[in-house]
Amino acid sequence: MGPKKQPKNAFYFFLCDYTESQRKKGRNISLKIGAEECGPMWQELSEDEKQKYSKMALAEKNKMKGDFSEKFTSTGESFDQVRKREQLLQNKLQSCDKEISTTIENMDQNKLPTYLFYLIHCNYYCKTDSDFYVPGELALCEFNLKDGIKRTYHVLINPGKIPLGFAFEAQQNIKDIHGLPYPPYPEGNSNYSSIVNDILNFLNPGRLPNGQIPPVYCLQNNINATESILQNLSGEMGDSLFRVYPLHKLLFTLKNKCVENKHSIEEVLGFPVLTNAILEIEKDVFCYVPGISCDFHINIEEKYQNCSLSIVQRFVYVICDHCCQELDIAIIPGKHSRLNCDTNRKKTVEKINNELGNKHGTMEVLEKSEVSGLCSYFGGSNVPEWTKVTCSSFFDNELSRLGSRGENEATYASVSMGRGRGLANLDNNNYDWNFPALSRGRGQIKK
Repeated sequence: MGPKKQPKNAFYFFLCDYTESQRKKGRNISLKIGAEECGPMWQELSEDEKQKYSKMALAEKNKMKGDFSEKFTSTGESFDQVRKREQLLQNKLQSCDKEISTTIENMDQNKLPTYLFYLIHCNYYCKTDSDFYVPGELALCEFNLKDGIKRTYHVLINPGKIPLGFAFEAQQNIKDIHGLPYPPYPEGNSNYSSIVNDILNFLNPGRLPNGQIPPVYCLQNNINATESILQNLSGEMGDSLFRVYPLHKLLFTLKNKCVENKHSIEEVLGFPVLTNAILEIEKDVFCYVPGISCDFHINIEEKYQNCSLSIVQRFVYVICDHCCQELDIAIIPGKHSRLNCDTNRKKTVEKINNELGNKHGTMEVLEKSEVSGLCSYFGGSNVPEWTKVTCSSFFDNELSRLGSRGENEATYASVSMGRGRGLANLDNNNYDWNFPALSRGRGQIKK
């Protein structure tokens, strides 16, 4: 019979934590080397700090004795740990919703246009088995509704060598997504502490009254990567230093706040449900706006839209696209929207009428007081300014098919920036559509 297996002590679990933290930083060290490095650190821990590891050692000892009162998953993780992790995630989501709602919904209407918000996006090379994302690029954008984009920050990150076994994934992400150089490369910044200081300095103007740095908002599918990269850059203090919240929740709350008390018409709403904001984010209507990428991506034709700097700026455009009109804020090209956007709605309508002539009908911009009837007919809208298109016999067949009750003239509504149903209901195959598009977005001015 072989020797009895000795139970693991508290220091062993502290050692495992230490080696795992080093692995996340790209250092694959053995337990022997880790023990030499973290031995002095263990001696400096207080009894309360050691208690965590003592409990882990006791649980392991009970498991070896055959105490199976605590059940485990197929991966060896206890169900209690799974439940605790799920509860922590739920608490985090609730905290996020509460902070966003409290910050924006309770904000004075006069303060809202100048309140600073921060968007963030990160590109990465690969994701390891321990959910560690190897950073490649990071961008931040500071904006408010009054001025649009105020400042941006961008950095290419040199993470050093890719962890063993993940070279293929890194190469695929380079090829399919961001096109960044394969690391290590000299152009990237490898000084993590310098990057964190730059980020903190960038966020400093938006510090909250309690001294906390403001939350940063990013796409839902980029939250895990962003949190991992920020934690990796900032070391042990990363968990409590940065708060990363979903961008669609910001858009949802901000849009509804801007609409609040603005309209007396019940049908004119912001976003009735969170899904509306999610869909607007997923549309990414400014995806291919040129000239807002970083110096590295701007000349890469197939990858410039995946640049982190481009992403944070164009989602500021999306937010301003939905919110600025509600606050009667004039659109500034390059700040609230693309550089060559058309900001004069009524002038554009007059131009379209001239090009349409009498063949297809006429357009006019409705005042807000005229929107009520149209909202009832079309099931509501979230936009204060509408374009009315009065159609002649050109649309008779289509109107009959849509149930126009035999009328020879009908009104279709097209939202000021294209978020309505408008003429999209018409059958493209039956008509000559050789006139200016009425699609969404602030169209590009012809040069």
